[in-house]
Amino acid sequence: MRLFLAAVTLAGLCISAQIGPAVPDTLKPPATEKLARQAHAEGDQIYTCDGSSWTLVGPDAKLFDETSKSLRILPDRRGSGPTEAAS
Repeated sequence: MRLFLAAVTLAGLCISAQIGPAVPDTLKPPATEKLARQAHAEGDQIYTCDGSSWTLVGPDAKLFDETSKSLRILPDRRGSGPTEAAS
């Protein structure tokens, strides 16, 4: 019986760990918007230090589609990070 309870408890913890945090209403897109593409990213945020403070330079990231194929990235003209190239 103890083994069963331990297994149920562990399963419950695993399932609850898979549920992401709730998204605040201020961050939700309008209901009329549709997801165009979802990508997985790997990379770093690059900062520079002038001796007294840190300043964000920008991201250094690679984006991948749902099949783990690398997506072509173009630099953002505003300097805020990479953007996906039009296919």
